[in-house]
Amino acid sequence: MVAFDDAIPRVLSFYDQCPSAAENKYLMVGLNLMFLLASNRLSDFHMLLESVPQHIQTSNPYISTPVRLEQSLMEGAYNKVILTEKTIPSQYYSTFIRIMMDAVRYSLNNG
Repeated sequence: MVAFDDAIPRVLSFYDQCPSAAENKYLMVGLNLMFLLASNRLSDFHMLLESVPQHIQTSNPYISTPVRLEQSLMEGAYNKVILTEKTIPSQYYSTFIRIMMDAVRYSLNNG
């Protein structure tokens, strides 16, 4: 996870500097949102989310998935977090989903 945290700013910087290669930009932004959510870095999550246009937040599955997950976690709707694993927009999200599911299970067992 440390390597991801180190690499993602460089990847996002690349997409900012080279807009013609932006086809995977929101996948990378979404993965970063998932990482921040799984790391419980909610202020960083919201700061990054503010940089994404509102219409992208709702229409792009790479972005809307972490947004919905954050809402579910804040509401305590942990069943929705677990169900999200079946509808993730990219296989790369599965690592972060598993981390969140483990945290949810821990919270429920020790809460």
